[in-house]
Amino acid sequence: MSQDSSKLTYLLSITPTDPNSEYHGRKRDHAQRVHEMILENINNSKNSESEKQKRRSQINRASENYQSSLGTDNETGSFNKFVSVGSSIAEAMTNE
Repeated sequence: MSQDSSKLTYLLSITPTDPNSEYHGRKRDHAQRVHEMILENINNSKNSESEKQKRRSQINRASENYQSSLGTDNETGSFNKFVSVGSSIAEAMTNE
């Protein structure tokens, strides 16, 4: 679990938030990969089912907000929120 959480933390740390970044066009794929990894880590964690559900809801909501903002003025802000939520979950799981 710790190795997966470290990999997830690394993925989030290299996630670009600058809309002018050359990587910006691939953020959507990157976000999907990170989202899937977070869900897998949550499902494999030793937390209670209610804690797992809470974390799944948090990341799913952040991901949905980001996906719905694609191509709008809110895209960068909602992507940054997704990264923030993902980072919080990854950090909490690393500390378990």
